[in-house]
Amino acid sequence: MIKYLSIIGISYKNSDAYKFKLLFYSLTGIVSFYIYYSLWKSLYSNHNFFNGYSSSEIILYFVLSFVLQSILPRWISMEIGWKVKRGEIADVLLKPLDFKKFFLFYSFGDVIHTFIFMGLPLILFYLKTNTLLACANPAMFILSIICSYVISFNLYYILGLMSFWLINIWGVFITFDLIYLFFSGAFIPLDFMPSQIHSLFNLLPFRAIVDIPISYWLREGIGIKNLFFQIFWLLILTFLSKVIYKRARNKTDVYGG
Repeated sequence: MIKYLSIIGISYKNSDAYKFKLLFYSLTGIVSFYIYYSLWKSLYSNHNFFNGYSSSEIILYFVLSFVLQSILPRWISMEIGWKVKRGEIADVLLKPLDFKKFFLFYSFGDVIHTFIFMGLPLILFYLKTNTLLACANPAMFILSIICSYVISFNLYYILGLMSFWLINIWGVFITFDLIYLFFSGAFIPLDFMPSQIHSLFNLLPFRAIVDIPISYWLREGIGIKNLFFQIFWLLILTFLSKVIYKRARNKTDVYGG
């Protein structure tokens, strides 16, 4: 376990070495949040309640959404991709460590940085300008966040494994990231979607990343069904990641990796 914990430190130091990337990413997130904040403030200026959300709830929705984005390991796919492209993936494969666990712990160091530079400033801004709405389901919210992290990691880990075949996955990553942001409810609450589209979104794993955790904070009476939905996709994606990794490893062995 000590070996895996040391990976967090290595990841944190590596992230610290790329302060410009983190600053750019953080500023982009903060500017995007401010645009959303101003837009929804304006839309709710003549409405106290709209589509099931009060003005204070919709603001908190986007605060939670952007904070979640700061702590989810979306960049782990590119970390795998970069290592494959530079040939450094062989060093990871040769380590006496589980390949997936290596990148899981590596993701922790990265998200610590993104939370400090993006998530924390947004929380402080919100607390300074608004009154925090109490969490409706604290225990379920915490469990949901844990599931959200693991689901997100699995999705982006699988995407990273695609680099064993595609080599350069930057374009795929950007496309997938936009799909995730839209289908998860990060861009707009899924409750605002037409009923036919909403029914489709309810079947996909993306809503388990953003929509469900936020619903546990904002809505009373949200049962355990949503948590079971998260666990279902967590298990499916964990299984898929093992199958795809095995094929990626076999491909590496064939080429002498």
